[in-house]
Amino acid sequence: SGRERWRAAVPNAGPSSPIAGVAVSDRLLVATVGSVGAVGLDRATGTVAWSAPADGEQLGVPTIAGDLVWAGPGEDVKVGGLSALRLADGARIWHLDEPFAAPVVSGDTAVTTAASTIGVVTGRDAATGAERWRFGPGGYFLQVAIAGDVAYVLSHTQRQVYGLDVATGRPPSWITTAMPLSSSIGSSSEPCPRSLAPRSSARSRNDTAPKGPSSASIERKC
Repeated sequence: SGRERWRAAVPNAGPSSPIAGVAVSDRLLVATVGSVGAVGLDRATGTVAWSAPADGEQLGVPTIAGDLVWAGPGEDVKVGGLSALRLADGARIWHLDEPFAAPVVSGDTAVTTAASTIGVVTGRDAATGAERWRFGPGGYFLQVAIAGDVAYVLSHTQRQVYGLDVATGRPPSWITTAMPLSSSIGSSSEPCPRSLAPRSSARSRNDTAPKGPSSASIERKC
């Protein structure tokens, strides 16, 4: 009906500390407030359930998956780190001292891009933050979307979409590493980058490539 159910002022939000974004679970709405922190609101009433300080960092749009909420630097922020907070009370579970944005989560893997121009995508253990793989072709990544076992990553500077296996960071056998976003699809002369080895040890996982339809008419073979 469009009827207003409740209205709540987010603590400490204002012109100098705007609300960066919100994420919703079955019980809470979590808002990130610039350099102030994250606030959990009861979804039914708007009552503040908890607040977590940003510790001087400039937060961007949060992500909720399972019993965790993630908050990292905003899109134009090149400093700060990624934090995973417990959804129930806002307690910090782990923190990464690299400028990675809030991830997209599939199963127990969190896929995130650096919230700057360093051109890196990583797959991490969602519960601990441990790095499982790192893909570093350079450039500026804007967004991650996951469908099935594939993470599709948009590169703004290279005008390409990369398809990466969520478990390994490598392209599945049925998709090219990069699909140029231009009128010359299939004729780009840029080389296909390769996935880099993870910087830290990670739990071993089977590298099984999903089967998918052929898209040879739009693919650039590497």
